[in-house]
Amino acid sequence: MTPRPLIVLAEDTLAIREMTAQALTDAGYDVVCSSAGAQAFELLRHLQPDLVVLDLHLFGQDTGLGVLRQMRARRDTAHIPAIVYSADAIRLEEVAGDIAGYGGVALAKPFEIDALLAAVHEQLRAGGEERARTYGERRP
Repeated sequence: MTPRPLIVLAEDTLAIREMTAQALTDAGYDVVCSSAGAQAFELLRHLQPDLVVLDLHLFGQDTGLGVLRQMRARRDTAHIPAIVYSADAIRLEEVAGDIAGYGGVALAKPFEIDALLAAVHEQLRAGGEERARTYGERRP
């Protein structure tokens, strides 16, 4: 049996975190949740997930963009694909270039779950191909 891809979900609003985690679980992913940026980054370092989904605005000092910057600065987390989302459309638009520059995908809330799942699928596919090139894995 193939292991289910692991996703770290960082979202500070409990209802959105629970709904998103459930949708991802129902779609066949294992999900570990966090409500704060620093906690999310520690999870990334220790769990080495297949993908991280970050809210732009998180509890604590680290925003989703801050976590993405930290990830890309470290060799052990730089390869993890990322999606950053926000209901703050103006701020998301302001940082969309930064998110893309760090290899992430920006997604505006509210979104349809199908749109999130499509972004997750694409990032996992693209991330797997990148890891294959980086680490010399053979892909079928």
